[in-house]
Amino acid sequence: MRLADAWIHGLRRFGGNEAHRVRIDTKLVCLIGANEAGKSTILHAMEIAQSDDPVGPADRTRLEQIGDDRQIVYLRYRLEDADRNALSDIRCEGDSRAVQWFDFVRRANGTPASTIRPEPAS
Repeated sequence: MRLADAWIHGLRRFGGNEAHRVRIDTKLVCLIGANEAGKSTILHAMEIAQSDDPVGPADRTRLEQIGDDRQIVYLRYRLEDADRNALSDIRCEGDSRAVQWFDFVRRANGTPASTIRPEPAS
């Protein structure tokens, strides 16, 4: 799998009405920005995705009510052939060759969720 995109919403400076998209699926990825622009927050979001711990109040966007069910980090991975082959080994039905994406979400309360897209055709 290759990380293609990340959406961050409700984490430190990444607040507002919509999630902020970080495009990662390129040959070169650099984080460049002024102080306090959110570079470290992007890296912290990747850590949060790997952790089962809830996002503490100090890390949630200030001056907003960030509920525990808010999707804080949403990661989209592009699947490769080896990933699709592994899916065919664990899924009982459907054709996994059409699956292109693995989406992973971590909510503010630490709850994970994941989907594959498109769903395998039966």
